[in-house]
Amino acid sequence: APKQKWSMANQENPVEQCNKKVRALLNKLTLKNFPSISSQILEKLLASQNSNQDEIAKAIFEMIFKKSLDEHTFCEIYAQLVKDILEKVAPPPEKAAWKAKADDRRAIFRRYLLEQCQESFDTTWPTMNNDEADSTVGKTEEVITPEPEMLTDAYYALEKQKRQRLGLVKLIGELFKLSIITAKIVDYCFRQLLARNKGSITEANIECSCALLTKVGPKLESEEATSLRLDQYMQRLTEIEEEEAPNSRTKFMILDLIDSRSSGWTNK
Repeated sequence: APKQKWSMANQENPVEQCNKKVRALLNKLTLKNFPSISSQILEKLLASQNSNQDEIAKAIFEMIFKKSLDEHTFCEIYAQLVKDILEKVAPPPEKAAWKAKADDRRAIFRRYLLEQCQESFDTTWPTMNNDEADSTVGKTEEVITPEPEMLTDAYYALEKQKRQRLGLVKLIGELFKLSIITAKIVDYCFRQLLARNKGSITEANIECSCALLTKVGPKLESEEATSLRLDQYMQRLTEIEEEEAPNSRTKFMILDLIDSRSSGWTNK
């Protein structure tokens, strides 16, 4: 009798196979090899069946998002990869009749990405509505929370949270620079980070505010509609530097940001 070929009892579905390959490529991603890795990721995505592309694209966005939080120094190339995927998966069609469909698909992916950003941001920084924000103006009393001991589980958990917060705002900044998110979303972030409510003026919030402004400042200043908002953010940070900064490190962060703007964002 002819021999039967062995086969896997539980073969992975095409989506999971593609996701594993993409995950491996993302782990190799650097600024130097970005063009090559990006092309390979897009090839694998586009080679998948149309019925699987949406699911794979969302999984890739989730992987990129998670890596951005832990590897904030690579946020610029992660944001560029997001833009490349948005353009390739839902490219502007040649036929006008299909334009609305492509735009809708791009909007769905964009919304999925924004939901991930907002969920993470709101989890990290609890939101206030406008009435609450107005009622807390001038109330900057801070709750003193003791720092955990070095090398403890609590210490490492806090360091991870700080790193992921920084990664999140840097990713948001890079997505704004690429016009994937709007100035309205950036404004939402600053209103939470620089709120005049009890306990909001922390070293972590100031560091994230300065990191975000370093990313988005040049673009905000280049447009008349948003330059006024930039003035407001800088004025608020100046107030914090003069009256509320918790330590010298945060004072210097703000002063460096002010100097950067004065010099035309040359050291952004």
